[in-house]
Amino acid sequence: MIGDKMKTPLGTRRSCLKLLSALPLVSTPLIGRTQGPWPSKAITLVVPVSPGGVVDLVPRTMLPSITRSLGQAVVVDNKPGADLAIGAGHVARSAPDGYTLLAGSIPLTTNPVIKKVPYDPIADFVAVSLLGTTSVVAVVPPSLGVSTLQEFIALAKKSTEGLNYANSATAGLVHLNTELLAEAAGIKLQGVLYKGQSPALTDLMAGRVQIMLASPATVAGQISSGSLRPLAVTGKSRSSLMPDVPTFIEAGFPNVNIDSWIGILAPAKTPQDIVVKANAAFNAALSDPAVVGQLDKMGVVAAQPSAPMALRSIMQAEVQRWPKMFEKLGIRA
Repeated sequence: MIGDKMKTPLGTRRSCLKLLSALPLVSTPLIGRTQGPWPSKAITLVVPVSPGGVVDLVPRTMLPSITRSLGQAVVVDNKPGADLAIGAGHVARSAPDGYTLLAGSIPLTTNPVIKKVPYDPIADFVAVSLLGTTSVVAVVPPSLGVSTLQEFIALAKKSTEGLNYANSATAGLVHLNTELLAEAAGIKLQGVLYKGQSPALTDLMAGRVQIMLASPATVAGQISSGSLRPLAVTGKSRSSLMPDVPTFIEAGFPNVNIDSWIGILAPAKTPQDIVVKANAAFNAALSDPAVVGQLDKMGVVAAQPSAPMALRSIMQAEVQRWPKMFEKLGIRA
């Protein structure tokens, strides 16, 4: 009996030693599989506008190059509504694992100034890559009888009630630049808000509103046909789509110069190594002459390949700039 009792603890100790020695062999591979390389599956790119807009088309143009660089498909998920806020809010709440990205633009930083949105543009996102910038061009109907910005301003000053301008989004690129023009030129311009650029252009060509600032790509056809006349374009240099049209800077209004950026963001706390790898993929696309050429045809100035901080710096500067500007211009929801 005594001999039987002595065998049990010894057998137990040997069993435990065997089990413990086997544990590292079991646990180490499990940890490796849990971490895994990124990306190991398809990536969702949330585009917070309807298909066809510049914020949608710019990243779509890059997708073949991005897929080649990352070795995984990038699937576009359009979530339009509330001037980018619906899609942005969705990404802000998504897991920070690199599998949900956001195509963003200037409304991400303007919206929080005038209304409640389901995200913080700085705290809820990490910048991944700046893709490019877009300008707007001031256009008028031929029936207005002006051919230059100076002639338009002279006409506006003669009007006792002021002239009307078409606006498609409160605190958007069109709204901001038009109000800056009115302030700088000392003229009165009354905004008429439309649900999209299409009905706004219809009324502009019919003469029901007198001026509109729009994407060069949107109005290039109407300008070529003579349905609209261009007066000036924002940006440091002339648009490649209309090289004969002067910039507002050339026309004597350097402050009418807000361009919109297009960039890629990820949820806050996305691991830095994933951000760096995604940034490299987008930079590779921006280094492709074919991609740059396609963007140029849209009126988009492709960004130079850059680190994520380039986009983050732009957003941080805008968050500081907009409140004072909006108060000065009287812009509110």
